Amino acid sequence: DKLASEYNCDVYQSSFKSGEAERLINRYIESKSHGLLDGDVKFSPETYFVLMNTYYLKEIWNEYGDKLEFAPNSFGFQNTDGSIKETRLLQGYYSAGKVYEGDGFSSFFTTTEHGFKIYFFLPDEDIDVTSIFNEENIASVLTLDDWGSVDHENRLIHHTRVLFPEFEADFSKDIASVLMDMGISTLFDPDRCEMPNVTEEPVYCAGVIHKAALKVDKTGIEGAAATVLPMCGAAGPGEYEEVYHDFVIDGAFGFVITDTYGTAVFSGIINYIK
Repeated sequence: DKLASEYNCDVYQSSFKSGEAERLINRYIESKSHGLLDGDVKFSPETYFVLMNTYYLKEIWNEYGDKLEFAPNSFGFQNTDGSIKETRLLQGYYSAGKVYEGDGFSSFFTTTEHGFKIYFFLPDEDIDVTSIFNEENIASVLTLDDWGSVDHENRLIHHTRVLFPEFEADFSKDIASVLMDMGISTLFDPDRCEMPNVTEEPVYCAGVIHKAALKVDKTGIEGAAATVLPMCGAAGPGEYEEVYHDFVIDGAFGFVITDTYGTAVFSGIINYIK
């Protein structure tokens, strides 16, 4: 009742032994994800209750809902296995700043109409994307305050746009081991887990299922996930020269999508494109 009244949760009661709860939960996942996620989660008859979180995102590139335009020429996108896929790349809108050059990788972002951002992580030549798409590099990019948009010494203002492929990604896995690596252990221990604010029955978490699906194309971003458990004054016009750059995503890359608060809502690696 507290979850429902104070935290806007949906609360349902049904039987796991009969299989009805499983059917209802899977229909709920499909409904809340607008059909992006398959409702194929299985539960044992011993399941006592389920805590579940769902997330759905649908965002456009600009206020008019216009589609992004493709670059006039095609690019040879290099997949992880070395194969080359000739593809058209979308032209994102220009943002203030220059490409960030990290240790073995480069990064920049594209922004949507309502302030969501896709950060792209492109490894340097002959470097595998999995070796640079890590916690340290992601943090260095997402916490970056200055993207070098204004060069006072040379009186330049830099703008960059990302040229990137349309892509899709999905994930479905038990992530209990990930949470245990983060130090959450009692929850999964039948002998030590206690949840007195929920039930007096002896319960423990048998697994944490995480499912996600994402599509980024010329129309915008659509994604769904379910987890079943200092500023300088602006230069006056004509005082500084405007410089424009392209950041071309032409090989396997990592990405992080953040919301308007800077919170990561989707992330992953694209090894291949269709």
